[in-house]
Parts: sequence; structure tokens; C-alpha cells
Amino acid sequence: MRQLLFGFSGAIGRESYLQASLLVWFVGHAALGIYAVTAGDAANFESIGAMLDQPGRTVGLMAANGDGLIALSVGALWGLYAWAIAALSAKRLHDLNQSGWGAAFIFVPALGVFFWMVLCASRVSQPRAFLHHKPLNPT
Repeated sequence: MRQLLFGFSGAIGRESYLQASLLVWFVGHAALGIYAVTAGDAANFESIGAMLDQPGRTVGLMAANGDGLIALSVGALWGLYAWAIAALSAKRLHDLNQSGWGAAFIFVPALGVFFWMVLCASRVSQPRAFLHHKPLNPT
């Protein structure tokens, strides 16, 4: 599990990528969602959406409001989320015979969602024999 979520070598198929990236997304945003409902304005869905869309800004606001320990915890969780989604995307790109550096596109606002959908939908065009990485979970 640690190699799947946090290692950048290897390759994963699209089904495994879809499942793992959705799990990572939900876990990574759970703390922000809990904070938004308990300490934020739960009646205002726009503010909750803004918290989930801009986690870095949200962590800064938490620290400014005196919630330093919560901000540190949420920031650490978001950092793990960012690392895991980058590692998963790099492995998916390896499966597609592409460089893993393209995983940086997942963090570009607005473009990241479309990049994620392309990674979920793309099929391998060449056999994996051309890869220097062994597949972790081929599907």
C-alpha cells in the first residue's frame, strides 16, 4: 500500500488509478470538510466549496484565526494527499509510456480535473515491454 500511494516508480492501470485516486481525494479532503462543517459556516455551501477548492488558503485562514494545531494537522494531511495523488498520476503516466513529470498537471487549477479524467480514460497504446518499470497492479 505504501508503494502504491507514495512511491513514484512502477505503473498502474486505469481502474486501479481511478479507485486509488478517488480514495485519496476523499481522505485528503475529509479534514477540510469536517473543519468546514464544525468551525466554518455550514449553512453556506459556497464557503465550504471554497475551502475544499483552495486548501492552502484555508490552512492559512485557520492559522490566522488561532487554530494553529488544526491548521498544522490539516496542512500535513493535505501534503500527504498532494504527494499521493502525484505518485499515482506518475505511475499512471508510466503505464501510458509517458514521463512521470507530467503528473504536475494534476495541480493546475481547472486543468487538473480534465487531466485526471484523461488519465482515467486513456488506454495503453504500446505494450509494457517498453517500460523500465514493473507494473504494480495491471488492469
